[in-house]
Amino acid sequence: MKYFKSVAFCAVSLFSSTAFATDSSLNEQTYSLGSSTYIDESLNPISNNVININGKDIYVGITGWADTGGGSDDLKLEQGDIKGWKNSHGVWGYGLFNNDFRHNSEHDTFDTHALDNYTNEGTNDFDMFLVSFSEAVTLTGAAFSYKNGGDGEREITVAGLHNINAFQENTHSTWSSVYSTVKENTLGHFSLGNKSEGVFESDFTDTIAGTAQYWLVGAYNTVFDDNNSTHHGVGLKLSSLDIAIQNTQQNTDVSEPGALALMSLGLGLVLYRRKRRA
Repeated sequence: MKYFKSVAFCAVSLFSSTAFATDSSLNEQTYSLGSSTYIDESLNPISNNVININGKDIYVGITGWADTGGGSDDLKLEQGDIKGWKNSHGVWGYGLFNNDFRHNSEHDTFDTHALDNYTNEGTNDFDMFLVSFSEAVTLTGAAFSYKNGGDGEREITVAGLHNINAFQENTHSTWSSVYSTVKENTLGHFSLGNKSEGVFESDFTDTIAGTAQYWLVGAYNTVFDDNNSTHHGVGLKLSSLDIAIQNTQQNTDVSEPGALALMSLGLGLVLYRRKRRA
């Protein structure tokens, strides 16, 4: 768990009815996806998936998506099945069985159970988890229990969304249509660090500053990257997310009448002393 605290500012104004002290801080907790083979999948936040951040319960829903069914990089999105595995260090991570995996006899290909963007075995699809929260949050990092391939530069795509309309039934959405709903200051492409204590970690804080109620996390997605030049092959299993909320508290310090009364009393004492000395 990380905790960041900013400088608090206090000001008194004689021209407003009340003076305030503001304490602003960023509170962060790590949300583990779980420790079992299957998790509760939901497009919306559900009550049995919850994380408590600084005394506040944030509810979480998660689903998995891929653009499957052929050789194009941006076909219709389809929901897959999320499944977890435990690695040799005892850390659980979750990947996606999408339709390319289920239809491998038809395509004569094999899409692994990881979150991947494999060009050949994955039939050029992009696998991503859609994580929904009960209120707007910031994603500051993630940990993965498994990584295969990658280029050490752009291996993960993270994006906050205005809404999840593109994931509703019978919408026939693509990653391009989802890209049009990305919120400002929430999109980033990241690499993973070296494996330590059974996980590969990535930090988003240098790029992502915005908040959103809905987040995509998955294999590097070139549809979301205007500067992409290649389609890198990487497979991942997501273990946990670092989630932060902004906490701002305002406390009433001194009201205007009280401040004026204190100033008047001080001025009266000064005048009284001068009069006695005269």
